[in-house]
Amino acid sequence: MKPSSFARLGIRSSWRRLVGGVCFAVGLWGAGGLPAFAESSLANVLQDGKIRVGVLETFKPFGFRDANGELAGLDVDLAKDTAERLQVQLELVPVTSANRMQLLQQGRIDVIIGAMGDTEERRKIVGMVTPHYFTSGPNVLAKAGVFKQWTDLKGQTTCAKQGLSYIRFVQQEIGAKMLTFGDLPEALQALRNGRCVSLLTDDFQVMTLLASGDWSGWEMPLPARENVGWSVGVPVEELDGPLGRTMAGLVYEWH
Repeated sequence: MKPSSFARLGIRSSWRRLVGGVCFAVGLWGAGGLPAFAESSLANVLQDGKIRVGVLETFKPFGFRDANGELAGLDVDLAKDTAERLQVQLELVPVTSANRMQLLQQGRIDVIIGAMGDTEERRKIVGMVTPHYFTSGPNVLAKAGVFKQWTDLKGQTTCAKQGLSYIRFVQQEIGAKMLTFGDLPEALQALRNGRCVSLLTDDFQVMTLLASGDWSGWEMPLPARENVGWSVGVPVEELDGPLGRTMAGLVYEWH
């Protein structure tokens, strides 16, 4: 794992609190605690000796491919820390914003650590672990001087990656025309090619793009809106079970 990435979240290591959190999770079932634990996803992870974590691979700096083609980024570091603390092997599974929740529902991954905003709609199908491990809000990447207010997007074509939680707001409340793509690089290329006049994404992502030096003459022009907390995702039925409670304890330690 990369200490510099953990420093951004102020992560602290503490086996005592992790083990205590697992014991607390099991203890909540009282006399029926052990049978409930035995049937949980966490028990399966420990028995198999492996945890499958869904991470993004085109969302720098959280999940991306490095120069060697290996998955890297903050979310990847957090996945590695999870496996290390549970003393199991880690299987990183590339996901997208559009398919990550479906893969979790299908049992093809155990946990999502993939820049996933916690929304009321998503809570119906995914267990959103709290506390949140990061927060961000919507904004756009656009050429300097084109936009000043969110209402300026009305009737304009805006690119975004599929599955972004902000799309509904910009499309329905603002009245922008949305053009969505499977991943961020596709959306950025469409922006470069003039297929849209702005890119809708997380404000932190826009700042990262601008800091790269590849977008001279572009800006993040719009006023900030309400931030959305990012959650680790577990199966909805596991949120209050051993897996959900253990992940909540880990997130607490990451702060």
